Amino acid sequence: MAAFLCAAPAVAVASQCAPTQLMIPALQRTGEQVVWRGLAGTHLVLLMLHSSTRAWTIAGTSPSKITCIVAHGQDGELITVGAEDVQARNPTRVPDRERPPNEQHRR
Repeated sequence: MAAFLCAAPAVAVASQCAPTQLMIPALQRTGEQVVWRGLAGTHLVLLMLHSSTRAWTIAGTSPSKITCIVAHGQDGELITVGAEDVQARNPTRVPDRERPPNEQHRR
């Protein structure tokens, strides 16, 4: 698990939405990869990070599988947190059956 600090102001994005099966690959083609995900109510929130440029994107996915870019920016920093700290703060995990098939059994 990781925390993420932004060294520059976030840029709010005016409603850039698309079906998830189109939006996530499009973001990945820019070199950004999902480094964190969590639930906000019924929505899945993703933090994507480009490892060399440090560009980042926060996206939200609805239950109807529409993904919207919430914010993006440049020059962020990924800060790792020890596994025992994460477990103490969040003892539950997303079961494999609720993960996309390409991410099952990743830990």
